[in-house]
Amino acid sequence: MSFFPKTYSHEIFLSHAVEDRASIADEVNQRLQALGVKTWYSGNELATGDDLKEKIKKAIDESRFGAVIFSRGSIHRQWMITELNWLEGKETGETRVVIPILYDMTIE
Repeated sequence: MSFFPKTYSHEIFLSHAVEDRASIADEVNQRLQALGVKTWYSGNELATGDDLKEKIKKAIDESRFGAVIFSRGSIHRQWMITELNWLEGKETGETRVVIPILYDMTIE
């Protein structure tokens, strides 16, 4: 255990389904950045040929919080569930606060 608090490269890791990118995720990311929040957003960070699993796990580890955009189309996507498990620390035990964003759906 370290006496020094962990430093993070990003304040928020933004998780979303690919089909929600144009409809909501781009705007959420832009608004957070306009407020001065440093985000990790796949639309800006991933490139063709990247090892998605490795790059996303690293990004989550380097992010203080997670924000997950839940939509009707995303809640059953395996990749979204995987990212949520990583954010909740299911493998590492290192949990972080996850901020849910409901898009075009209700909590029911």
